[in-house]
Formats: sequence, structure tokens, C-alpha cells
Amino acid sequence: MPSSTPSHIKFLLDENVSRALLRYLRDLGYDIAEVNKGTHDEGVAQRSLSEKRILITNDSDFTSYPKEQVYAVLWLRIPQSDKQALLTACDSLLGDVPDVTGCLIVLESEKWQILALPQ
Repeated sequence: MPSSTPSHIKFLLDENVSRALLRYLRDLGYDIAEVNKGTHDEGVAQRSLSEKRILITNDSDFTSYPKEQVYAVLWLRIPQSDKQALLTACDSLLGDVPDVTGCLIVLESEKWQILALPQ
């Protein structure tokens, strides 16, 4: 678990993300906002950008959004049904998260990588 919560990191959880992850991040003290059900992808991306929030999603569509249209994307490649693997992987990432503005973070059970979003 991170020793202290970075106050500058804020998240936006897409509607397809496990509620367990929402509770977990809130319990750690992160600033979390949720996407309203039925919000179009463009609206989700715009909110991420305008509020400077990392979008957490299972939706691969966001991996192709240019960095001018979304703040950052954390793409979950872990089955939502495996809550323990999801929380463990997030814990590993959060302990060492750098500035990810304009980046795509791909989170898998055993590893994560940071890539640049398209231009």
C-alpha cells in the first residue's frame, strides 16, 4: 500500500469498473469521481481532461484517444471478477506512479506499463 496518498492524483472511474476498486481507492484517500451510466465516450474523455483525472476503464476504445482529448487512461486488463488480483495490481502501480499526463497505463495482473497516448 502506498505510504502516503499523492494529493495530485485524481481518478475518474468508467461505468464498467468494479465497485470494489472504487471503495479501495476511496479508502486510500484518493479523489475519485464516477462516470454516469450512459455517458458517451467523448463526454467521459472530456471530463477526464477538464478535471485532470486519470480515467480508469476496461474499454479498449479509450486506448486510441489522443492526449489532446483525454488526460490519461488506466486500462484494466484484469478480469473484474478477480477482485483480489485487481486490487493487488492497483496497489503495486500506486506505490510507484509517476506523472502520467498524456499516457496510457496498461495494468495486468503481474505487470504494468506506461505508454504515450496517440498524438
